[in-house]
Amino acid sequence: MTSINKIVCLGDGHGFETLGKRTPRLPDGTIMKENEFNSIVVHKLAVRLLHKGFTVFYAAPTVSDIPLSERVATANAKKADIYVSVHANAYGSGEFNSGQGVETFCYKFGGNAEKLARAVHAQLIKGTKQKDRGVKEGNFQVLRQTKMPAILVEAAFMTNLEEAKLLASDKFREEVAEEIYKGICAYYGLQS
Repeated sequence: MTSINKIVCLGDGHGFETLGKRTPRLPDGTIMKENEFNSIVVHKLAVRLLHKGFTVFYAAPTVSDIPLSERVATANAKKADIYVSVHANAYGSGEFNSGQGVETFCYKFGGNAEKLARAVHAQLIKGTKQKDRGVKEGNFQVLRQTKMPAILVEAAFMTNLEEAKLLASDKFREEVAEEIYKGICAYYGLQS
């Protein structure tokens, strides 16, 4: 394995106890918290990146609710080359609805963050069979205050019954990790 002189900071969206970040009750009676998806995808992504030779660290290394300001401070202090935050989306008042698709955010268009977002999003829409919601600008703290190119991926909607089932499946979690990994490699001009 060749070492790649790049540091990737991974954020797993919201902590396990973040209020409201969950699916409505699924048909089998269970509820999936957003962090159950985010943290597993981030771990699977980290394994791939480490195997490729990247240096990886977590903005939120535990399931605790780490404030966004601390996540940003950690990424900046470790001088990460890129920051990738993984989320599951939601729409409406907590009931299942028609919100669907995958979207990728950067803070502002026109720089390396947009290039990273487009590289990752291109892979996500190749791999997932979901509605393409596009690459968008987003005024999120982890995008706005990081000193490196930063993106935020919304992989699917927790408030869409079919997409909630996807989010709960290991196959989809593997796929999202793989596609983000391929996008990061593409951004750096590396073979995945």
